[in-house]
Amino acid sequence: MLELSHAFELGFGVQKDLQKAVTLLQSARHLTEGRGIARDPAEACALYQRATDAGDVDATYLLGRNYEGGIGVPQDPRRAVTLYRHAADARNNEATMRLATCFMEGNGVAKDPAMAVSLLTRAADAGHLDSAVALGRWFVKGGDVPIDLHRARALFQHSADKGNRDGMYELASLVLDHRITPIAQRCLIKEEAEGGLQQQQQQRCDGLQRGGAAGACCAQRDGGEDDDAVHAQHQWKLRLPDAVTVPETAALLLDLKELNLFLQQPFVGLFQSKTSALAAVLGQYCLFTYRYAEGGNGEIAHQAVALLQFATDAGRDTMGDLAHAYEIGFGVQKDMQKAAALFQRAAEAGNVQAMIKSAFCLLDGEGVARDAEKARTLLQRAADAGSSGALFLLGHCYEYRFVPRDNERAVTFYQRASDAGDLQAMAQLGKCILNGNGVAKDPARAVSLLERAAGTGESGAMVTLGRCLAKGEGVPRDLFRAQALFQQAADEGNTDGLLGLAKLSWPRDKAHAVALIQQAADAGDVTAMHYVGEILHRDAHDLVRAVAWCKRSCVVQGGPVPGYLLEARIPKILWRNSTHE
Repeated sequence: MLELSHAFELGFGVQKDLQKAVTLLQSARHLTEGRGIARDPAEACALYQRATDAGDVDATYLLGRNYEGGIGVPQDPRRAVTLYRHAADARNNEATMRLATCFMEGNGVAKDPAMAVSLLTRAADAGHLDSAVALGRWFVKGGDVPIDLHRARALFQHSADKGNRDGMYELASLVLDHRITPIAQRCLIKEEAEGGLQQQQQQRCDGLQRGGAAGACCAQRDGGEDDDAVHAQHQWKLRLPDAVTVPETAALLLDLKELNLFLQQPFVGLFQSKTSALAAVLGQYCLFTYRYAEGGNGEIAHQAVALLQFATDAGRDTMGDLAHAYEIGFGVQKDMQKAAALFQRAAEAGNVQAMIKSAFCLLDGEGVARDAEKARTLLQRAADAGSSGALFLLGHCYEYRFVPRDNERAVTFYQRASDAGDLQAMAQLGKCILNGNGVAKDPARAVSLLERAAGTGESGAMVTLGRCLAKGEGVPRDLFRAQALFQQAADEGNTDGLLGLAKLSWPRDKAHAVALIQQAADAGDVTAMHYVGEILHRDAHDLVRAVAWCKRSCVVQGGPVPGYLLEARIPKILWRNSTHE
């Protein structure tokens, strides 16, 4: 068969027919692989040897493969290297790639990584895409070859542009696995360690959204020192990821840009599951880490929103995160109508946190018409889906938002949420029991619940327990421990902790108390704003600044003018024109 192939190749005794020669040589390959005929590797090697002796370069390379693998002949790596050399010298790129591999692995020849890189580069420069991909892999892996991700990226990109699927895959792997900064790697590792991407996204999103919802619940509070509402900003601060450094931020921005550029590749759909998963986790990570940086309008914000949009379009459960970006103006212009619409769509798709956010849009009339009944239904759906946060918020709404209010039902929901391990609900239930609000008053039982919640880090419980210790209510009086709890809550960002410390200092250290109240007011605490206004009015006799602070508190709270200012008979023009910067 091989002689006949060679005859057709040379035109010896027959009309020259290279196509026929190639066909016969292919038959030798079929003998090796058993395609269409009985497999006979030994006969195939004999045919390859005859073709090699006749100067056929392809047969020389194929015979080398058989000697390297011991197929049809005894395994002989040295003989394989010799054959690869001959074929490579004749510009057979596949032989050049195999010879490079032998030099890299020290198989049949002394190990020589530099020679391996030189050979593979020669084949890649000659247009052999598999060699380009193999060389790129070496630059990614490192070890005997210095790591060079930029050169690897160029090699993979060139192969992918030429339609090489291995190049596409390696380009995807490089972008998705190797060009991620340490901070993003920590984020991804944390996702895996805490139960997977979806679960951790839900938990992180739940923290922020419940914080916002709790803040919404607090809009009706009366500003008294025993008020149990917790500001949204406290919740947000408590759930912020660890701070990141400027170099890490710069590196992350480069990676976000690289990933977004990669997502524009025409073949990216081949890796949609992997790309959309990473787009989701990085987009959400940036949203919750950088939402306050540069007013939420920096380059990282824009890149993160693009990732969230891609992940959402790919079917990932990130529509709620995209909605939150529009809600706060992160990377996009703030648009509550679009945010409310996205929250609603995500809720309809079964996203529990989106149900909660959509409910509060309906309660507040933000981006959508007010509808308390629809809001109640959404919260109940979220609670039925197992969200302890929704149970807590139902309780909070029955206590503060729904009309008519129902403290007994509120306590029922707090109890259910507390039994499910919700610390805010546990703290709130303790407070209801302490005050006899919707349930029989029982200070000892209340303190027991507050101790459990405070012991696991719930700052609201720390404040309430501190007040009990300061008054000796349900527990022996202990001002030192009360002070420690107030300080711990304040360190967590809870301004009620600052007010608790201020009350312990008043009037023994009035200046320190006033400084603490001012600090809480500057952080947005409505009660502290009232206190600052009262202090300025009665102690400093500064009516203009007093009105400015109280006006600011009324704007935040939506409540009436404080009584002590009405008693001061403030001129309307003063109230109307006062400002506070």
